[in-house]
Amino acid sequence: MNHRVAILGVGLIGGSLALAFKERTNCSVVGFDTSAETINQALSMDVVDEGYTSLELAAVDADYIFIAVPVGQIGNYINQLVEIPLKKGVLDYYPFI
Repeated sequence: MNHRVAILGVGLIGGSLALAFKERTNCSVVGFDTSAETINQALSMDVVDEGYTSLELAAVDADYIFIAVPVGQIGNYINQLVEIPLKKGVLDYYPFI
């Protein structure tokens, strides 16, 4: 099965994570960023397979979602994600004990 991984924020950390998935798995990697320039750069450098400036388009069919944005923005992204009809289990929370 070819999983679909969404990376929210394809800057240095998100881009590195995307490249790791592309190099080591057969996952389809989808990037999201609020900057069209950043998405275009990630696409042209083959960092992601697909790129979007729409959070919903990037996340809706994802099997896994990784949030790679500044810490202060994480809550905002989670609040947006809970409003999107995501696949079952994508936003499960597994606390570290």
